[in-house]
Amino acid sequence: DEIRSILVCHNLDWMNEKIKNAWSNLGSIIMINRRTLLGAGKVREQISYYMSSLTEICAKEMLSYIRGH
Repeated sequence: DEIRSILVCHNLDWMNEKIKNAWSNLGSIIMINRRTLLGAGKVREQISYYMSSLTEICAKEMLSYIRGH
């Protein structure tokens, strides 16, 4: 079994301008947390970060794009 949680941030005003401007057309920052139940009480957790030019996209759609990539 695997549980995925996603966070999509479209408001990038918090980013350092120099870093933000280094990525042309940056529209969102994404974090996905995958928690996999391996059995025998063992769990594997993985956090991945993504950058995208997409804006105004909901988390569910973004997760579909990432899983289908």
